[in-house]
Amino acid sequence: MKPADYISRQYILGLLSSISLGAGSHYPTYPIITPDGRFVLVPMFGDAAVLKVDLTTETVVASYTVGTQPNSGCITRDGSKAYVANNGSDFISEINLQTGVVTNLALPAAALCGDCVLSVDETILFTMNSGLNTVSRIVLSPYAITSIPLAGSPSSGATDPLGRWILVVDYSSNVYKIDPNTSAVATVDMSPAAGAYDVCIDAQGHKAYIAYGFNVNLSTLELATDIIGTIPTGVIATSIAISPDGTILFSDTGSSTSTKVVRTSLPANTVSVIDLGAGNDITNFAFVPGGMKSVGVYPHAPGKLHVLDNLAIPI
Repeated sequence: MKPADYISRQYILGLLSSISLGAGSHYPTYPIITPDGRFVLVPMFGDAAVLKVDLTTETVVASYTVGTQPNSGCITRDGSKAYVANNGSDFISEINLQTGVVTNLALPAAALCGDCVLSVDETILFTMNSGLNTVSRIVLSPYAITSIPLAGSPSSGATDPLGRWILVVDYSSNVYKIDPNTSAVATVDMSPAAGAYDVCIDAQGHKAYIAYGFNVNLSTLELATDIIGTIPTGVIATSIAISPDGTILFSDTGSSTSTKVVRTSLPANTVSVIDLGAGNDITNFAFVPGGMKSVGVYPHAPGKLHVLDNLAIPI
């Protein structure tokens, strides 16, 4: 249970622990949290595997063989299945987390898929194919795939919790609002911001937050009105995540060798930078349900999963 003054107080991030992903682990990427908050699925970009980490015991409890260069993914609300985008293979890996069975869902050749998201009703999977400037729309049962052309190369996606759109950002200056039912695309030009790497949406479906690898500061987009805003962090970013209650935003500093976390308190947009100290390089964040903890990865070899206490030290 959150303390009564959770919303009104500000906190400095604390590093609770760093979980080893094994001596032979190479380059963990975007972590996926199970809905119960107990496990983290970590795609290992250099190992063609996804590791399952138990946050209670802080150990790796399972490994799933997937395609080459697994990068990102999503999970069903009941935690029974995860979908992983393989940047180096022309398929999505569907992991049955109850049986351990991995099924490959075919994509077009040379897709270079870097991310995938589910529709709100979890019947359709959308994949970001940077090699083809397309999004694949995959009806999961029975399997059927269609292609949605885009003006630029898509990097990341997020699902509008109200079910209106699948939001996709590209490496140029575009945000695409895709109707999950009709595949109709509405494009928002975010110029002069460019080079989007990651996007997240608040739980109410009001606003999207975008991290740019070629542009300092974060951008915001009000989904109902397309009003564009800026959060002045003063640094570039390649990963971004929002807490379940929408009060905290974490982003990195755009470098795989940075030990710093950029923390933005919402809605005031108060920005602070927290340094986790030497040897604690961090990127690619995800919040554990409840908002008290989050995780980020040490993106090297051997890999580590950092566990962060979001409410560690009151200011």
